[in-house]
Amino acid sequence: MCRQITFLWGLLAALLCAASACAQPKPLDDGQLSQVWGQAMIELVNTSSSGYDFTRMTFNADISLSANLKEVRLGDYAAARNGPNNGVGIGADLDIQSLQFGQNTLTSSESERLVRATNPYFEIVYKQGANAAERQVVGMRMGFEGIDGYLGTQIRALSGTMRADLTSGASVINFDSTNPTFMESADGKRWNANGLLNSIGSLKLGDASGPTRDFFLALQTESVKYPAVAGLAAQQAAAGFWLNLRDRVSGTVGTMPSNLPLPK
Repeated sequence: MCRQITFLWGLLAALLCAASACAQPKPLDDGQLSQVWGQAMIELVNTSSSGYDFTRMTFNADISLSANLKEVRLGDYAAARNGPNNGVGIGADLDIQSLQFGQNTLTSSESERLVRATNPYFEIVYKQGANAAERQVVGMRMGFEGIDGYLGTQIRALSGTMRADLTSGASVINFDSTNPTFMESADGKRWNANGLLNSIGSLKLGDASGPTRDFFLALQTESVKYPAVAGLAAQQAAAGFWLNLRDRVSGTVGTMPSNLPLPK
């Protein structure tokens, strides 16, 4: 699991660096301190549920980014499938050809060119060991309490819970990865059911009610029900890599938009 853990830590660090700022610290006297109100950079919360202990670190930060990721493949496996495509399958929990944060087409507005995220967090899951003095890490996740903007997507396979209202020509498709119509495995792993997953060109995170809440990527050795975040219900994640994206999401079936630097 070491390589996967390193990936999650590296991704979190990169996102936090995108929002970093340089400032020269200055001493304040008692009078100046009495006029200052602040909030901790990191909030640490410990909870327990269903035999698991959770430690969540939330970074009180706002992040704006434009980024392109290529060939993201996590959770390779070679195992028997238990869905319609029975037999031994070779694949990955998440197989994403392209993932673009933001879109830089010539007609894009300034608000469309960046993805904005608030309160990134990292949560570790522990399970009691053989005796009361032992605990073992069984999973972790990183995510955002809120995120809005455009994601360009080319997804080959997905393990997770994803729900979106997709526009395809004149039709609107209510895509839900938990619906048997769109899934090919009872354990939550998806293999581009009916070709719809791979046909999504872009996703819009957030709507008039606010940003998409609790967008997270998790990795666990067994099925874990993670605590609630941002007022949403607690979410179950199956063993392996798991993506959660199911709040205030819409999208378009078709070509992925451009996210290249605009000409000067």
